[in-house]
Amino acid sequence: MLRLFGAILIFAGCTALGLFYRTRYYESIRLLKTMEKILDLFISEVRYGKSTLHECLFMIAEKTEEPFRGTLLSAGKLLQKEDGRDFSACWEEAFAVLLQKLPLTKEEKESFLSFAKVKGLKDWQMQVRVMEGHRDAIKEARRIREQNVLQQGKLATGLGIMGGLFLIIVLL
Repeated sequence: MLRLFGAILIFAGCTALGLFYRTRYYESIRLLKTMEKILDLFISEVRYGKSTLHECLFMIAEKTEEPFRGTLLSAGKLLQKEDGRDFSACWEEAFAVLLQKLPLTKEEKESFLSFAKVKGLKDWQMQVRVMEGHRDAIKEARRIREQNVLQQGKLATGLGIMGGLFLIIVLL
């Protein structure tokens, strides 16, 4: 009886692990969509808005869900302090901790962080083009993930189930 109960627990645990990895794939797509939305909002603010950068961060935070909302607000507060740091330093400080926790690749994280280094371009149209380039890189990463998510989700779930069955056979 105890062996049967142990086998059920092993199978359930391995299956849950496979489902966990599958949900991380879907979560990464949702996060990339949110990052793309944030960059779209920044682009529209540069094109049409005349607000300061910290006001822009607060407005974008209102239109964004967590975990990005709190990070945008903290970046806005850091920028509002006016302690000599520029926008890119405040952006990287606020987002560095958050991005480490998210299930994204290093390239996706770097593309999102490097967007803030667009400063110094005198022409606002050039700034918009550079930001659009970062947004397009994130959009392409999301498109690739969406193509692969069905296969990877099935693979993760299947490996979890098969791993559980293998452990049951080995242990029994």
